[in-house]
Amino acid sequence: MTDRRGVAVVGVDVGVGATLVAATIARAGRLAGRDVVYVKPVQPGAADGADDAADVAALAGVPTATGPSIGPAGAPGRTLRGAGLTLDAAELREVIDAARRDHPSTDLIVDGSGGATTELGSDGTTLADLAIHADLDVVVVTPARVGGIELAALTIEALERRGVTVRGTVTTRPPGATEERVDAAEVLAATGHPLLATLPPLDLRGDDPLAEIAATFDLGGDASP
Repeated sequence: MTDRRGVAVVGVDVGVGATLVAATIARAGRLAGRDVVYVKPVQPGAADGADDAADVAALAGVPTATGPSIGPAGAPGRTLRGAGLTLDAAELREVIDAARRDHPSTDLIVDGSGGATTELGSDGTTLADLAIHADLDVVVVTPARVGGIELAALTIEALERRGVTVRGTVTTRPPGATEERVDAAEVLAATGHPLLATLPPLDLRGDDPLAEIAATFDLGGDASP
């Protein structure tokens, strides 16, 4: 057992399904009998009704810990500065630290907003900074297409330049997207890290819609089923 209890999850861009992947990882932990907490250090899009923590709690059945909810959707740092508000690294780190204090011996699934270098704080703090602080590996989420794998490779390069440990990649197939076959060998060759899982289009209606796909997730390390 290592000290890294959980993972941080980041997409290569907005809208690639990173929060749904985070929920599936959380559900996989529960299936394995682990205690899991979903952590959202900052929630953009509050003005539009976005509430990722509530969505994940409903889908995965896990407790959540959240930082401030802010304005319209978009890069939180830019939104905060535009509104004359501050949210610094210490405040963002405290969201994670408080979750650890409140839920000891629990896996934290930390979900960013946007890409790996998207500014979450008004001072430029990113998910990479928070992952280093929390000593968490990062799972990179990207669409299951050739261009998506290239984006994952660039994201992983950026993370590793900052000293972040990358666990691997999860690919997603959003509803209506053109299907391209991307195999594990291709992902490994392009990124230097394994393809951990693929999340297909899902029907999220009904009871426990993530259970079946979560049972197939194998992330290795402490966050694995």
